[in-house]
Amino acid sequence: MEDKYLLTRLYKSTCDAIRNIIELKFIKVAAHSNNKYNDRADLLAKNAVLKVIFKDLKNK
Repeated sequence: MEDKYLLTRLYKSTCDAIRNIIELKFIKVAAHSNNKYNDRADLLAKNAVLKVIFKDLKNK
């Protein structure tokens, strides 16, 4: 059975580990609010997803 919370647990453990090295804050930002950092994060996330999809398609 696939662990549907695996990614969440890995994300949390990574955040917990880096909190000892850097200050980490999460701030709620309204979607589509033209916040330059949120827009950048959205772009990076979309590019990462597309990279995985294209890599998967290439290997088929």
